[in-house]
Amino acid sequence: MPSSAAPRLLLACLAALACAPASARAADLSVRIEGLRNAQGVVSVCVTAKADAFPGCDGDPAARRQTVRASEAGRPVVFRNLAPGTYAVAALHDENADGRLGTNFLGIPTEGIGVSNDALPTFSAPRFRDAAVRLEGSGSLSVRVRYR
Repeated sequence: MPSSAAPRLLLACLAALACAPASARAADLSVRIEGLRNAQGVVSVCVTAKADAFPGCDGDPAARRQTVRASEAGRPVVFRNLAPGTYAVAALHDENADGRLGTNFLGIPTEGIGVSNDALPTFSAPRFRDAAVRLEGSGSLSVRVRYR
């Protein structure tokens, strides 16, 4: 290839990338955690595209997880390079930082949980379809943590 063709090829590739539809590009999702009752422990946030893996993201090897100190939860948690698609987000305020959701003897959570779309039912686990958000390009959302 002549040396003058290389810059033209590079420009053509960059132009093609710039003109690609947004749905073909990876996106970032910024998640702001709200409503923590204290700054103790950690907040674990997960994002999944698999309905049967929600809300814990268990069984989804492609799920993305991040854990931040509760004292730093005012800053957004950013999940980078997500493929366009439908996702649901779950957050757990693990106040004692033991890596699991604390529950009472009836199985009712004693630590805070939150999901996208604020889709927390009263007597069951949240459903993916209620918490689902469509990600076409980079975006942001808030998850409000609730305590029972």
